[in-house]
Amino acid sequence: LLHDYIITHSAELTEKWLKLRRKLRGRFYSADQLSEEMKRLLIEQHTFTNTVIASAFLEDPAVFQHNKEKWAAQVAKSRVEQDAEVHEVVEAIGNSRTVFWEAVTRFMDEHQDIVTNEDARRWNYLVNGSFDQLMTDFTEQFQKLMIARLSSQQELISELSCPVILIADTIGTLPLIGAIDTRRARVILESVPENCVAKRITNLVIDLSGVPIVDTMVA
Repeated sequence: LLHDYIITHSAELTEKWLKLRRKLRGRFYSADQLSEEMKRLLIEQHTFTNTVIASAFLEDPAVFQHNKEKWAAQVAKSRVEQDAEVHEVVEAIGNSRTVFWEAVTRFMDEHQDIVTNEDARRWNYLVNGSFDQLMTDFTEQFQKLMIARLSSQQELISELSCPVILIADTIGTLPLIGAIDTRRARVILESVPENCVAKRITNLVIDLSGVPIVDTMVA
């Protein structure tokens, strides 16, 4: 009954949650900066949030587990793509918890004849525990995606830091600027020969004038 009550009133919960955006500090959920497209996305995702937590009331825990993992993957991917900060999402999930629990208390008030104190205690534990799991799964997925993005950016930066420039037929130059650590040295040794082959360079002039320290490792 409680599960069905939440699903039936899901749109109402989402509308209340949207109104709480004005209290959030981050720009991602800001009511002033939000486009209609992003608003529709938030409504869709928050509706799914209601469905996920409501599924915790069902007898089969596998349903909640499946929904939770799917929600975390979708929302984390969306927030990384939109460059949202993790504290913004944590605050928004906190607001979702507040709105959701208000709906549960309304259900209890409307069904005082069948709801016991034990039900109330169990539901309180269940709702908070489910939101905690949602938060944990989200931050784990968010962290993995951010690490992957940073690694990709670092690889690009590393490649750009050792450009092979063709200056004549079969002749190229490699201007190196800045300190060369073990990681950068490995990138140079791996990428420069490949670039030379691709550009048909047989003679490479390496410019070390921009490298502050040329020690044994650099040599």
